[in-house]
Order: sequence, then structure tokens, then C-alpha cells
Amino acid sequence: MRTKNLQLLSGPYGEISTDYYQFGLDGKSVLLISGIHAGELGSQAVLYNYISKLQEKESELRGIVAILPCADQLNNNSQIQQPDLGRYSLFDMLNLNREFPGKEEGTPTQRIAKKIFDFAKDFDLVIDLHCDTNSLPYTLCFPDNFSSFGRFSGCDLVESYDFPEKELVRAVKNIGKVAFILEVGASDVITRDMIQKNTQSLDSLLSFYSILQQEIIESKQWYKGGEQIYYLAEQGGLLVRDKRIGDIIKKEEIFATIVSKKGNFPIRASETSLLKKFPSYSLVNEGMKTALLIPLDSLRRYER
Repeated sequence: MRTKNLQLLSGPYGEISTDYYQFGLDGKSVLLISGIHAGELGSQAVLYNYISKLQEKESELRGIVAILPCADQLNNNSQIQQPDLGRYSLFDMLNLNREFPGKEEGTPTQRIAKKIFDFAKDFDLVIDLHCDTNSLPYTLCFPDNFSSFGRFSGCDLVESYDFPEKELVRAVKNIGKVAFILEVGASDVITRDMIQKNTQSLDSLLSFYSILQQEIIESKQWYKGGEQIYYLAEQGGLLVRDKRIGDIIKKEEIFATIVSKKGNFPIRASETSLLKKFPSYSLVNEGMKTALLIPLDSLRRYER
């Protein structure tokens, strides 16, 4: 392993850099990157843990793997600890993942985007790790690599997704490289199980890409198109989770309850669905999101 440094900012905005860790000497190259949203600490935890794992397996590598755990070091230094805050820079209120490929003479966020893009574009494959509140780990793939990389990510859920302009993965794809997002789960609730699941996913993806010799894990289910249903609070109060993320909720089954001074208000599934995620908050007002479910009719196993 070699520890290297990537300069993100210099000049009038000060000197900001971040470390990355490189394994292997030649062959196909992969960049694992996290922390583009500074508040998404779970994705950073997964990659810092994976650095130690790859040190043990470095002799098995058949290519180059670079790990950049903290991409937005500027806002990480500002101790942004909440996902909604960490999504936007305190210096210019821009979302780093909506500014690629960046601008050399732009705002601090746009300059950082340019440095990260110029670094990422030299790799054959870019895997961008993010968090999605309290969620199943899942993979977001472009439609044309949905059935290849997505299928072998080992995630509980794989989604086909056409990314908006100015996301890192879109900017990388626009120059002919392969890129997708691995959503590791919770932003700020980091568990050993979450780290282990995502370590298995990264092992599987690198093995599928012929860089690592490990077991290739086929994903449990995939999702392409169809409907995702947000259930909104009809009453303000405390959101009590009656089911776990990843559970199959039957039609009319209660998966959460809002507890308030006016009584208990159960939330029922309108159709049999997979419980994908709960919000990070527990206190809700009327009209706020309480959960995201995917109807089972929209879920399919991969079909050869």
C-alpha cells in the first residue's frame, strides 16, 4: 500500500488536501471514493475499514485499486456531522455531487469538483459510495451496466437509474468509463453488520472485475422501473418503527405507528412491498415522509 495526497484547493481559498491509498502496480484500475457528501459518515467508515482488508489481500490483487475515503475534505474539516448539512458546502452552499466536472476558476466546491474529476477520469472503473439515511444497502447502476456490475454487487437491492447531469458517475460515464453508486445504508448509524455487508459487496465487485480473487456474490433481487411509494404522516407525533428495513410487508399490515397526544395512528402498507428505508428522524409533522416501500410486483430476480 502507498499513501498519496490529492490537492483539492490552493490559493485564495487556502490549502486543502486529502489522502488516498493505492494498492497494486499495474493492470485495470478501480477508484473507490466516498465522502463526496461530507455528512455521510457511514460510507467513509466502510472505506477506511476496507483499507485494512486490502492490506491483508494485496498479494491477491491483479490490478490497481485506489481508495479515497474523504473526498470533500473542506467540509469534513468543518465537522459537518449531519447528512442534510454535509450535502451542501458551508462555503458556497453548493452540492459537490451536482458540480462535476467542475471549474478550475470557480467557487471552492466547483474547484474541488474539478480536482476530483481530473483524478477519477484516469481510472477504468469508479465506484462512488454514499449513504441513504436508514436504508438497505443497494446499488444504483446505469441501465447499460445494470445486469453486469449491479447483478454481482451482492447488495440486497439493485436499481437501474439514469443519473442526473453533473453527478460524478455521470461525468465519468460521459468520457467512456464505467461508474456506479453503492449506497451503504445509514449515514450516521454505523454498525459492524453494515461494514461487513459492504465489504462483501466490494470484494464481489472487484472479483467480478478480475482484480481480486474472492467469491462473486449474486445480488438477491433487482429493481428496474416501476413504483416506489413514500408514505406520508397523516398526523404529527413520534414515529415508532414496527418492522425492520428489508422486511416484506403484506398488504394492510402495519409497519410503523405514529404516537401522539391524540392517540396511536398505525401506518399500513397499501400493497405487499419491500421496506426499503425509514427516515433518520423520529419526530414527524403532518405530511413528512415516514418510510419508502417498493411494491413486490416491481421486484424481480435477475433473468438470464
